[in-house]
Amino acid sequence: MSDTVNLREVKVYGIQANSNQAQVQTLDSLALQSLTYKDIGESLQQNTNVFVKSYGSGSMATISLRGANASQTQIYWNGVSLNSSLYGSTDLALYPTFFIDDAHVDYGLNSMKYGSGGLGGSVRLDNKVQFKKDFKVSLVQDFGSFNQRNSALKLTASNAKWYNETKVFYRTAKHDYNYTNTAKEGFPEENVENAHLNQNGFMQSVSYRIKEQTWVSGNYWYYFSNRNLPPLMTGTAFKEHQEDISHKGLLSFHHYFNSSKLTISAALMNDALRYTNERSMLDSKSETNSFQSIIDYETTLSKLLIWNSRVNTNHTRLKSESSFENKEREELSSFHQISTKTINHWQAEVGFRQLYIYGKENFWTPTFGLTYFLDSLENAQLQLKLGQNVKYPTLNDLYQTPGGSESLSEEKSNQVSLSTSIVQPIMEEIKLQLSMSLFYAEIEDYILWQPTAFGYWEARNIKAVETKGVEIRAAIEQTSKQVKWQIKSNYTYTSSLKKEKSYANDQSLNKQLIYIPEHQLNTAFMLKWKSYAMQAQNQFMGARYTTTDNSSFLPPYNLVDLSLSKEWNLKKHIFQLSFSTLNLFNASYQAIQWRPMPGRNYMVRLRLNLDS
Repeated sequence: MSDTVNLREVKVYGIQANSNQAQVQTLDSLALQSLTYKDIGESLQQNTNVFVKSYGSGSMATISLRGANASQTQIYWNGVSLNSSLYGSTDLALYPTFFIDDAHVDYGLNSMKYGSGGLGGSVRLDNKVQFKKDFKVSLVQDFGSFNQRNSALKLTASNAKWYNETKVFYRTAKHDYNYTNTAKEGFPEENVENAHLNQNGFMQSVSYRIKEQTWVSGNYWYYFSNRNLPPLMTGTAFKEHQEDISHKGLLSFHHYFNSSKLTISAALMNDALRYTNERSMLDSKSETNSFQSIIDYETTLSKLLIWNSRVNTNHTRLKSESSFENKEREELSSFHQISTKTINHWQAEVGFRQLYIYGKENFWTPTFGLTYFLDSLENAQLQLKLGQNVKYPTLNDLYQTPGGSESLSEEKSNQVSLSTSIVQPIMEEIKLQLSMSLFYAEIEDYILWQPTAFGYWEARNIKAVETKGVEIRAAIEQTSKQVKWQIKSNYTYTSSLKKEKSYANDQSLNKQLIYIPEHQLNTAFMLKWKSYAMQAQNQFMGARYTTTDNSSFLPPYNLVDLSLSKEWNLKKHIFQLSFSTLNLFNASYQAIQWRPMPGRNYMVRLRLNLDS
């Protein structure tokens, strides 16, 4: 019997990618869709070095990278920006992990390729396309404490020419958990009120392969969110409500040449928001329509040089019935970079990004990177990056009445980072991954909303904010035929200080910005034996200051989640049952001041994968 297998020739189109992974963190669908995660915010907080500021279970969740605020962190879906043109931030609680196949966290200047404004970095949420004969159905059903119900369905059908995927989800919860109210005399036991949540969504993806190296894709994403917002611990219950409706459509064309690749994308998005507040008799409505286009071209110029160009346009129209008149904004930006392949262990890249706001200003920001690959260790590298980034004020910063100011300047950031990473087999079946990044940035004309003597908040440029810190990531895993175990950990130290006075007796000078923790650590342990699995997660969150002079703060907290699961294989089909205890040690904590978070709670998950 011959031991030779003849394989069909496979042609690979494309170019060598730059080695820029020391400051880029990737989460695949297995990491995103863990046994306990329901939205992208929860997944990123547990698996990366980002800080997610959550207003409560199911409530708004915004992201911060390297000491920057939520509007200085960009979120992309298949290349198009999800950041609100009104506020600049993105509510990650609206995006279920079930809808995303991969997530990439680009720290610092690594975000420059995809767009401007990510002073701290960016997060890319992507959907995959696989042209192969396949038919799969995936069903997920969660039952949890506080009347939580999460249902999800994914249907995938594909062949060598077509790829079709349909995703549907539904989520509801009362979130009426018990807590100790430390804001009232005697510390009474109370239940959260007015916290009901109802969300549903739908995503349709269709791709067609025109020929071997050319295909087109279409994506449509709809979601609806109806959330009651619970009152603060210091107040009395009243009705506060937010409703979000969004439609996103995306068309893409992809073509691979022998030594280059071209992607052209166009997106139409409509986002409507309604906020009502019974106490202030407020009924606020806003609607944002945007059209975005992207052209991305990358080519090998020679045996040593690679060129990449990317052009983005964004036309936004905002309709508002309350805070200010209807507004429009048009942006044109481009990114151009030349980089080398590895030459005697070295790689270099030089690039610049241009941002033009129609009728306003034109900005140019350079970047430079240098990478050295160590000879003494396998898959080890050192990387230096330095450059500038710029963020233009949001429509809310400029036009909110009262508080906004059309005289605001753009935020400018000068950054430098040094990082190292290594992937090294220790012994048979055991692999170690380590990385560390040191970063420093000065942000000029930082936009900060501050209270005034007239009872409202006002947007102002403060002269300088200095951010610096360290990010450490470690992972070790062993895989054998019957047993697999893995330990992953992410530690972040962040200093984000105001460096110049806003007025004579400014007590916030050299103080940490509010709600930016100096220390945070997350660790996950996974053990799988045959069809049984155990997963334990620990999240430590350091103190967060709640006043600009750092006189008040929220104390640190530590959360532990534990999950047990069992799988049954039925030919090609898999059925999984899991039981999770969240906040195992019943820690009492607040992520936002006077907003209690749930104590110990439970969740049961049923998952069924049907494969043809």
